[in-house]
Amino acid sequence: MTEDRIITYFVIIDHLLKELRLSEEPQAVLSNSEVLTMAVIAHIDFCANYSKALDWLKSFCSHLFPKVPDKSTFSRRLEKLLPLYTVDTVDDALEMLTGMSAEKFHKLVMKKLREFPKRATQIGKKRSV
Repeated sequence: MTEDRIITYFVIIDHLLKELRLSEEPQAVLSNSEVLTMAVIAHIDFCANYSKALDWLKSFCSHLFPKVPDKSTFSRRLEKLLPLYTVDTVDDALEMLTGMSAEKFHKLVMKKLREFPKRATQIGKKRSV
């Protein structure tokens, strides 16, 4: 898993949640976008094993997620969040938010990551003209 892919997951999820105008919990340590991004990572890269995903995020991504919760706290927060979308699973949440399955969402993210260097080069050329 690359840092770019995690950031892309977060940006897409954050954008979609902002469009839904979902308010954040005032005392929450993590944003709704961070919670759903962690859930997507667990779902796609760790076969929905939240314990393994959270341990991996704590070990290797503390600069992106400085406050990774324990599994119990994470699960409670995710359970509070998912009913807001009347869904039962992360895959259902992704489908509701994006209109695509977790697999298609992952493919979209990978496509965007492949396109990024091309776009950055095009933007650089336009600015230097």
